Amino acid sequence: MQLDLYQEECNRTANEQTAVFAEVKQRIASGLGLSLLEQGGTLHALQVLVENATGKSKHWLKAAHTAVPVSAYDSFASL
Repeated sequence: MQLDLYQEECNRTANEQTAVFAEVKQRIASGLGLSLLEQGGTLHALQVLVENATGKSKHWLKAAHTAVPVSAYDSFASL
């Protein structure tokens, strides 16, 4: 996949998951709690964002012809 197409897809995913967090923030600010299902969805959104950032960091390292570490932590450190 070309880097620009990958970047567009990462942005789309990040925007979708950020919208989930905006709804959660609004619900909490209004004094409403989250159901177990909503809590699970929030955790999933966070996981997707972290995986998105990890994949992006590894893609950038590969594009820079740098060794791509296996661990997410190491890939961020290499940036």
